[in-house]
Amino acid sequence: DYFFVKNDKTYEKIYVKDILYVEAMQNYIAFHTVDGKRHLALITMKQAEENLHGNSFIRVHKSFIIAVDKIKSIADNKITIASMQIPIGRNYKTQLMEIVQKNRF
Repeated sequence: DYFFVKNDKTYEKIYVKDILYVEAMQNYIAFHTVDGKRHLALITMKQAEENLHGNSFIRVHKSFIIAVDKIKSIADNKITIASMQIPIGRNYKTQLMEIVQKNRF
């Protein structure tokens, strides 16, 4: 699974398995990947959420979509992915915790 993101005049290939999280940035979306890169795309969070749906991604905040399998920890209202602390929005916490509960020992 992959897709292309247009960056200036270049199309960059992004593998879905390499995405850590997606961040809303004004008019752009930033795909943060395991190689430490940030790929910008001119799409909405809703479009990103629809395209990543069913690929182990969940929206956890109005500005963040995360890869569930990349979560290192959840404490208070923050998720740690790589070295990034991502806030958990009030409206998204229940759905996130349901996924966590299904996948715990």
